Amino acid sequence: MKKIGLVGQRGTDLFALVDVEDFEKLSQFRWYYNSKGGYAQRWFMLDGKVKWVKMHHEVLPRREGFDVDHRDRNGLNNQRSNLRYVSHRENLTNNVQKRPSPLGRNVYLQANNKGYFVRCKYFGKWVYGGSFQDLGDAQRAARELRERLGYLRV
Repeated sequence: MKKIGLVGQRGTDLFALVDVEDFEKLSQFRWYYNSKGGYAQRWFMLDGKVKWVKMHHEVLPRREGFDVDHRDRNGLNNQRSNLRYVSHRENLTNNVQKRPSPLGRNVYLQANNKGYFVRCKYFGKWVYGGSFQDLGDAQRAARELRERLGYLRV
């Protein structure tokens, strides 16, 4: 494993991890940290326009009908063993919540503060998983709903 330093607003203290066999090819470019997605990326000019390429697409090229997913959800770990092809749906279900809820994934407090409800997003639509008085019951129901819907990370 080798490290490639990143530049940019937060890039001065960050680096991307790559395999030894990819290091020579990737280290010839200047890589930037993309704070929106948490990825390493570089730019180039094509027909007078700036184009951005993510490092993980350089390591594992795009394949039609598939996304490149980071198994450990760390967008800066671009080792081949950490990258895999998955469907777009699988990639979306493997995302990390930006602000994890203290109640648990897919568990929400009811408006009257007298219980909890469960819901998951499935193909862009909310699927209701039930209403519960006990937080533990709601968390179990959320886990069962994610399993039923086929989420990668249950």
